[in-house]
Amino acid sequence: MEQATGEQRPGEVLASISNRVVGLMREAVGKGPTRCKTHWAGDDIVIVVLGGGFLASEQTLYEAGREDQVKANRAAIQEVLEQEMRKIIEEHVGRRVTAFMSTQHQNPDVQLEIFMLEPAER
Repeated sequence: MEQATGEQRPGEVLASISNRVVGLMREAVGKGPTRCKTHWAGDDIVIVVLGGGFLASEQTLYEAGREDQVKANRAAIQEVLEQEMRKIIEEHVGRRVTAFMSTQHQNPDVQLEIFMLEPAER
């Protein structure tokens, strides 16, 4: 279920969320993901799928068998950026984020940002 706020159409809202999340990641990490798509998962969940965002240093650590360090670093970044990402979703969707989860996978290079929203007024 896509929702629109203000003057934007539903698809534009999802594209705008993707653009803002990529910009935030680029600013905070120094390199943004090369792929990003935002989806509705039912009525109350927004999922942002990011790809191509691992740094060369993270790839080097991963290839050296230090995947745990890469995951810990990524988790720390997501923890620091959580409030900003929540704001992006809330501004675009017009609903409060009640839960946030983040996960990542190295090969293929993909990261998921999952936002559970307060139930919509029906």
